[in-house]
Amino acid sequence: MIRAVAVAAITATVLTACGPGGNTGSDTMTAREMMTVDVTLRQPAGPDSGEYPAPEDSAPVATPLETPSDSTTSGVATIAPEKAMRVPPFDEPKRFKEFSRQGAANVVAYYTYAAYYGLVAGKTDYMRKVFSPECSKCNEMASWVEKFVGENQRVETGVPRTTIIDVYSEKSSGKFFFWVVAENLEPPIIGYDAQSSMTGYDPASTSKSLYRVEFIEGKNVITGIFKVPARYE
Repeated sequence: MIRAVAVAAITATVLTACGPGGNTGSDTMTAREMMTVDVTLRQPAGPDSGEYPAPEDSAPVATPLETPSDSTTSGVATIAPEKAMRVPPFDEPKRFKEFSRQGAANVVAYYTYAAYYGLVAGKTDYMRKVFSPECSKCNEMASWVEKFVGENQRVETGVPRTTIIDVYSEKSSGKFFFWVVAENLEPPIIGYDAQSSMTGYDPASTSKSLYRVEFIEGKNVITGIFKVPARYE
């Protein structure tokens, strides 16, 4: 998808999640369950001193996955029924009103899942509630979703997956925020007309992005998406 918008870094339900009872494999969980547990943080560490993210116009472009997990026909991946996106997220991510490393990680995962759900539901309400107008890449992604939906009678896609690689904090000009480094595995997106002929296609891809999360009006909100620092590439 998201090569079309410099992959503002979409993607995500949690491959590994940690619920009240400990670690739970995502294969045994429904999508709604995944979105209400904490995202597992991997390799938490602080940034190198003095290193800051690149400008938003440097956000990475997604590269196609070498081997799509879904079957392919003439080079076009199809979505297996059991892998299709169908289940809406809850109204808000877990810890939405808790400004913490975990809350920041959760909102990033929710944003991506909500974006892909928006493709099949035909609306971007869920994803728009977790980013601010300041996030230009977020707005571009929401517009891309709406445009793809408008150009196709029906859209199919799978469940995206996000691995949270790192979360660290920074205070600048009196403002405090979290940086979330995430790797996104993005399923193919297929559009159809009323006769079920394919009218739109975006291939599966993978990308890494850096998300800035701030606490605005009592909620965790994404305010920017950037290229990851070199050490995470």
